[in-house]
Amino acid sequence: MADALESPTSPRPSPPRRGGEGVARVPADPSDIHHGDWVERWLPRWAEPYARLARWDRPIGTWLLYWPCAWSVALAGVDSRWDLFLWFALGAFAMRSGARSGKRPTM
Repeated sequence: MADALESPTSPRPSPPRRGGEGVARVPADPSDIHHGDWVERWLPRWAEPYARLARWDRPIGTWLLYWPCAWSVALAGVDSRWDLFLWFALGAFAMRSGARSGKRPTM
């Protein structure tokens, strides 16, 4: 009978929370760096911060710059200029690394 007296717009009490449900948990390390990846395994210790800054461990930006350039060179005809692919790869890598370093906030 009490349910009939309440208006349809009245807020209903939320059910009690059990065991911390719905509570946001903050991870101990808030960064998205994957520990134990190739940057930590293969690079010297002094180069790790620079590799993280340039995001060498995430190559998708380099691929997105390189493949359209390489495809355009391949469609235009290589004519024994295979070094162009290397130059485009180095350019894509440098552009991506430089752009990421410029946008990175100071720590």
